[in-house]
Amino acid sequence: MSTLSKSISDYVGELLAGDAEIVHADAAERFIRQHGDVIGFHVESIVARQIGAEIKRRSQAPAPPLGQGLLFGGLPAAVTVRAGVTKPVMRCTRDDLMAGLEQKDANISAAVGARLAYLADLDRLLPHMDDDTTVADVLRTGIKRAS
Repeated sequence: MSTLSKSISDYVGELLAGDAEIVHADAAERFIRQHGDVIGFHVESIVARQIGAEIKRRSQAPAPPLGQGLLFGGLPAAVTVRAGVTKPVMRCTRDDLMAGLEQKDANISAAVGARLAYLADLDRLLPHMDDDTTVADVLRTGIKRAS
């Protein structure tokens, strides 16, 4: 783990251990003020990640290139053909389109698994909660962990 990743991980751990609501933008500004020296050494990797995130965001945009939307409104502007590699949909081959489908299936599978785990925890927590009860309150009363 890089120094920056460790610093961010520690910082977020401290935020989550607190009792206050976390406003992401405010937390990021505080981190930058407190750790500017660490950030300076990692600008290239930050830019690379941001570019990847922007490619992903724009690739999923519903507005397809001119003409494509008339026939294939379900296709995004670009297709993720493997982790970290995106191709404009108009340049995709059959194999690329199938690889994009596999990427979407993997994302769906991960999301379904996360949702099921969330629901299982809700099933255990909600019977012990009213409108003002927090998860911390429930844990203090001794709810048992499922085996």
